[in-house]
Amino acid sequence: MPLVLYIYRVVTWLIGPLTSILFRLRKRMGREDGFRKFERRGFAGMARPKGLLVWVHVASVGEMVAVLPLIRKLLENFPAVQTLLTSGTVTSAKIANDNPHERIIHQYVPMDHPGFAKRFVKHWRPDIGLFVESEIWPNLMYQAEQNNVPLFLINARMSQNSFKNWKRFPNSVRHLLNQFDLILAQDNYSCVRYEMLGARRIISAGNLKYDTPPLPHNAAELQKLRQAIGSRPIWLAASTHEGEELMIAETHKNLKLKHPGLLSIIAPRHPQRGDSLVKQLNEMDLTIVQRSQTQAINKETDIYLADTIGEMGLFYRLSDIAFIGGTITPRGGQNPLEAARLDTAIFYGPSNQNFSEMFSLIREVDAGREIITQDDMTDMVDLLLSDPDFRKKLRTNALQLIDKNAGATDETLSAISPFLEKPTPR
Repeated sequence: MPLVLYIYRVVTWLIGPLTSILFRLRKRMGREDGFRKFERRGFAGMARPKGLLVWVHVASVGEMVAVLPLIRKLLENFPAVQTLLTSGTVTSAKIANDNPHERIIHQYVPMDHPGFAKRFVKHWRPDIGLFVESEIWPNLMYQAEQNNVPLFLINARMSQNSFKNWKRFPNSVRHLLNQFDLILAQDNYSCVRYEMLGARRIISAGNLKYDTPPLPHNAAELQKLRQAIGSRPIWLAASTHEGEELMIAETHKNLKLKHPGLLSIIAPRHPQRGDSLVKQLNEMDLTIVQRSQTQAINKETDIYLADTIGEMGLFYRLSDIAFIGGTITPRGGQNPLEAARLDTAIFYGPSNQNFSEMFSLIREVDAGREIITQDDMTDMVDLLLSDPDFRKKLRTNALQLIDKNAGATDETLSAISPFLEKPTPR
């Protein structure tokens, strides 16, 4: 084991007593589920099911939505398989609970502490492990290796920033990457970066996010909101981060006279920021309605603050114009396909390295537009509101792009199927 990984194991063991404090802090911020806190320490919420168990681990909502079609297809093809689906966020747990299946068990992933990881793997004894995108946890992987669990990194993503950081620890990174029996990269950029970091078993299999179904929604709520909004012009700012909301509010102020009745919807990436955002936006002399407080839209409403969990499918259906958040502030962006798949014209800022190949293809086929400044945002929203033909062109190009790049689910399932047909005995 490389020295850096050995130090990591020692340090994570020593700070074990502090994990309770960390959990309480995260719970106050709405980022932990107090009723299931034992799962974060590796204690199981139920017994291991009999038979072949496939462990699928995702980080949060986006990865879970992307991997659910793969899981369902896997279960169709392998009737004897059970699935253990783990994730680390409250929002992803809600997605799992909203998409129940008799052969899918959801558990919170344990914190990456040696003892927690050992307890988790010892109880569940998975026959194969599928880690999604960039979920690499040394202690969990070590325990999987010790128990002869074949590991795959599927829909693997390596951003340019992550690549630069990982290069600082070449021996440790090479060791970790080669604990995977196979890495299935989601794009050519990631594939090359993994190879440069020393991964030996890697293929480019495409991006599962091109295969995901449209985000779900509550049809009754959609009808209710459409009735409240009526014929007002509307646009959405999705998954926004701190700093972006003030630009969005300024854009609204700049355009409300030119587009009478304009309604701007802001859906913050972290809904728990809702109350603080209301205070900030009220200072801009705007009328704010807060969804988490069940406040209704009225004709005086300037901004509808959509500070709730798991409702992006609802808001994308309300508006055919969407700004992709996390792209003005240096966050690397969010998945633009969620909006595009629901026939929404998209625009975004320059910080989109988390989905670099996806945004590159969007630019290439003119399926969205990039903005940089406050004036750019105002001009782009104005253009999209004023020109339905322009909106339709962006939307059509985006849907064609999605269709052209579909197929990663079948590629991934084909790669892992041999391990399911002849699993390692448990």
